[in-house]
Amino acid sequence: MASATAQDDAAARVGAILVEADRLPIDKAWGFLGRLRDLDTLSEDAMLAALQGVGTKVGPVGKLLVARSLLDLGDDGLYGAKAVDVAKPILDDEAAALDLRLAAANLLGDRSLVGAGSQRAAEALQALVTNDASEPKLRLECAKSLFRVGTTKTRLVAKTTIQNFLRSRDRELQVQGALALYEIGDGFQAGARSILEELEAQPTPLGRLARAYLESERRSSQIERLERLLASQRMSTLRRDDDDSSDSSDEFKVLRELRRLIDTAWIDKNKLEEDALVENAARGMLEGLDKFSSYLTSDQYSRFAFDLNRHYGGIGAFVRVENEMFMITRPIYSGPAYKAGRLPGDFLLKGDGWETTG
Repeated sequence: MASATAQDDAAARVGAILVEADRLPIDKAWGFLGRLRDLDTLSEDAMLAALQGVGTKVGPVGKLLVARSLLDLGDDGLYGAKAVDVAKPILDDEAAALDLRLAAANLLGDRSLVGAGSQRAAEALQALVTNDASEPKLRLECAKSLFRVGTTKTRLVAKTTIQNFLRSRDRELQVQGALALYEIGDGFQAGARSILEELEAQPTPLGRLARAYLESERRSSQIERLERLLASQRMSTLRRDDDDSSDSSDEFKVLRELRRLIDTAWIDKNKLEEDALVENAARGMLEGLDKFSSYLTSDQYSRFAFDLNRHYGGIGAFVRVENEMFMITRPIYSGPAYKAGRLPGDFLLKGDGWETTG
């Protein structure tokens, strides 16, 4: 009976927290998510019931927190679909405040969405992306989210829309478009890079973000050049070994023959990358063993190892590395990051006067 009472008390607190948050601007209300996450006495089913119950009694700010909390319950497609049902009407409401529609667009681009939830989110986002009359900032946010949850075809639509922002006469929209291209991992276009290069020296949040993206790109280019050099050296070694060995004893004859065929017959050989071929060969060998074996590149392994050993930072938040920048995965209730209003997905570019990149 005591357990049931504790569950009821926690459910009541969910309602009280959301009602209180609903009175605040959305940028302030996000801080209440930490208080919801700290209600660990609630079972998953009880939390779902509490969120759905209060969701009908709060305004758009409270509903956005309900949608975010539903996504936090797990990567089950059911929760994602329910979160989409809550956030989509806010995105579609032309009378809603822009900051609320932007927040809804961002939620609908959550990578944990799968199945029907992902499809409904993509449809809502695409409707605004392809509407030239949409508010530019909202259209750009929708394009970024569509790139995350869309199909191959709709991702291309999203990417093209973002690229078009580089040709805007509005400098702010050019900057936002350039940053968006880097955010979706396609910032190698000369137009986007030149805009960020103009920004990176500025002592502003945008300047620091631009510098972080460019430094990440430069380090990636250095690593890629080194990997290509190592792959080239490996292939040279293989060719020398091939010349010195007989066909009957060559265990890698098939691989070498395939490599020669790619060089001579593949129509897109100008796109050939040695390191990609080596990685694909390694991946194929391991995947052929059994369903439990797989190959990870050094970058994938680093991310995998980091995810297994997430760190609780002195700022009062769990963080991980994303694009070589510290990203908050969860602020801890009552900690410095929580009190400062930091949210999951926020990047830390500077702390106590110290740059966190480079």
